[in-house]
Amino acid sequence: MRFVSTLLLVSFTAALLHGAGPHPTVLTVKYKDKMVPVAKVIGTDPVVMIDGKEKRIRQRPFFLPERVEDYSKEYVEITDLKGGERGNFVVTNGTASGSAQFMAVFTSKRLVKGGYMLVGFFGGLDLEDMTTFTGAEYVVRDLPVLPAGEPVKIDFSTVLAYYDHSLRHYIQLFDAEGREIPTNNLDLAWDYYAFLDRFQLKRTLPSYLQKFAGTDHDAFPVIHPKPLLKYGTVPPTTPVTALMTVGSDGKVTEVVISGTSEPELSASIERA
Repeated sequence: MRFVSTLLLVSFTAALLHGAGPHPTVLTVKYKDKMVPVAKVIGTDPVVMIDGKEKRIRQRPFFLPERVEDYSKEYVEITDLKGGERGNFVVTNGTASGSAQFMAVFTSKRLVKGGYMLVGFFGGLDLEDMTTFTGAEYVVRDLPVLPAGEPVKIDFSTVLAYYDHSLRHYIQLFDAEGREIPTNNLDLAWDYYAFLDRFQLKRTLPSYLQKFAGTDHDAFPVIHPKPLLKYGTVPPTTPVTALMTVGSDGKVTEVVISGTSEPELSASIERA
């Protein structure tokens, strides 16, 4: 039996929407084979708390953002954003490396002290066919004091182990307690993490189809994307339902949303 299309019914509640992927997150870093939350950043070195004591990680760190429930109460507007411009370019053993320039203006609604930022640089990412991805490098920097309502220019260059002509970037900010600060640029990281989900699915699908070839199999989720709520969007207090039509090729062809009159919320759910 082959199904030409099927309908999937998904309900979104306030609890589900509260942690909109990939936001909000905390930033963790590898320390002795464990991922530990970053407490603060000194220059470009992450600092973690181990048994009540600060440990500064000076070697090349491995970062991993992890989802949590709550954003910081702060909010930062990012303007004049530029990044990924080609800097010095070196080729070593056939691998291109160099530097990238980051420039932006941060304007915080309230005073922010002791925070830090993560800039993810990535290249070779094709959002259309998802056939290539050269990987990403994460750079952390301590944030200067952001006075309430005063624009602060951030400008720095960073050395990258790999440099690609299609280099792109995204930003995540964190307050002094390690909570992600919402900004007007949350969708940049959302696009990046959503691409990783789809890229992983594209790599996994062939082996899955081979394993279950010629058999009927119940549908089940492989990845769990969550809607990204724009700053200021009020999460629903009652269930919001998305009715999706899925073709035999596994692609969603139509989404009908009910249970909300908020266009921003409906658009976020449909996009996810």
